[in-house]
Amino acid sequence: MKFMTVLAFLVLLVSAANAASFDCAKAAAPREKAVCADPALSKADEDVAAAYQAALAVDQDTFSLRRDQREWLGRLDNPNDTSHDYAAAYTHRIDELNKIAAAWKGFPRTFAADKLAKTCFVTPEADDDQTCAVEESGKVAGDDKLVYQLQGFFQDKLRLFGGAVVFAPGAGGALTPVVTGYSDTTHFSRPRIVVSPVGTFLWLPGYMEGTGNFNGEQLYLRVGDAWRDVDRDSWQNTMGRRLPKDLYAAKGIYPDYKKMIAITPLWDRNKDGNCCATGGRADVKLGLKGTTLVIEDLRVTRGEKAADSAQPKPSKE
Repeated sequence: MKFMTVLAFLVLLVSAANAASFDCAKAAAPREKAVCADPALSKADEDVAAAYQAALAVDQDTFSLRRDQREWLGRLDNPNDTSHDYAAAYTHRIDELNKIAAAWKGFPRTFAADKLAKTCFVTPEADDDQTCAVEESGKVAGDDKLVYQLQGFFQDKLRLFGGAVVFAPGAGGALTPVVTGYSDTTHFSRPRIVVSPVGTFLWLPGYMEGTGNFNGEQLYLRVGDAWRDVDRDSWQNTMGRRLPKDLYAAKGIYPDYKKMIAITPLWDRNKDGNCCATGGRADVKLGLKGTTLVIEDLRVTRGEKAADSAQPKPSKE
């Protein structure tokens, strides 16, 4: 009887370890350890992963969906916050993802070409209390088939969101959206094709309102006949951890994807205000692992002169 009880317990542990959406042998964060120790949480973790994949399969704005999923996991894995109710968090996220998938499943995937310049292609995730205006449209730079529409979303006269949609020609002269991007306060500019050492990108340049001049761009990699959204945030988090502790990057970083490099001034934590960097500069060589930008090399040069040399220059395009 005792043997059977121990055996059942071991089976339960193995089941929990194998059911999670990640490798429990590598569990490090409190959430991961909790999931691996609790069969119910392990099942919920699997359900979140399944709901996420179902939403990705139908959602046109995959860039935002992947970013939101990373941010959701980041909040749960924050080592400074141990107050999470993981079961409730998983239940809420599954509900959110199911609603996203349901909204997109019946959504039309064609758009009349004669509407491009004046009528917004509005996705099912747009807020009903906001109005959309077409701010610009035309051909994607570097491609003779793709066209785009840049959008602004307003509440009364207040601009809250920016959007960018890239279309390919479809059947019967209609347009088919291949990429949609939306972000708070972002102003997108003309999308363009960028041929880099690691592949061909569809680049949606953009900046976010505010004194930080933060980069609001979105980036997509050509994979076969499709465009896959690229994680362009993770490498900056890695850079922050690798910089000397007294230095940090305070404002937007705008990489050069043709050369796969990025340059940013660095602020001195002990003396610099938001306006002015004197700590130095960081020179980053970027690579691509799957669809995630990664750091291949990072070099730091200290001093105010170096910081001045890294100040962003106005674009010539």
